[in-house]
Amino acid sequence: MIPTYKQLTPFLNLKTVQTDKFKTERFSVCIIIPPEERLMPVSRFVFHVLKRGCKKYPTQRELNVRLDDLYSAAVSTRFWDGIGSCKIGFVAEMLGDEYTDGSVFDGTVELLFDMLWEPLLDEKGYFTSKNVDLARENICDSIRSVINNPRQYALKRFWETMYEGDGCALPRSGTVELIESVSADEL
Repeated sequence: MIPTYKQLTPFLNLKTVQTDKFKTERFSVCIIIPPEERLMPVSRFVFHVLKRGCKKYPTQRELNVRLDDLYSAAVSTRFWDGIGSCKIGFVAEMLGDEYTDGSVFDGTVELLFDMLWEPLLDEKGYFTSKNVDLARENICDSIRSVINNPRQYALKRFWETMYEGDGCALPRSGTVELIESVSADEL
């Protein structure tokens, strides 16, 4: 399993790893950003809103029905940490085409790109307030719940202590106050 790299544009790279060891395939799209106090949580917030629907599938239900049609493919938001940069994006996992009618990978990639390039917007060109509010509520609940998960809380405290004064010490999801202060037009 040796990865191959191809630079598609000055800002877009493709990395592929081919193997026949698994029955599933994985596809991810991510952006790389510096670890800045406001940029990280706001960027994550954007991906959480994008995951709630797009023009073609405007509701969470319609999106889930489409994923079910793709043999229960899954799309999730992911965050990868690094020193000096962070990656935020979507990861799609689906059954390999050799085990289906052969259109699952293409269908999942199409859905992922619909979510990215054809998001659900209101008449002003902003994310819909319903999707922003639901994503905000989920993120704030997640931030508040860290105290109840000893492993997550220990990891959070580790990063804060180990990298005090550095971008890596910043809370990845932000704070409840920061998330509540982000408006739909800022996203």
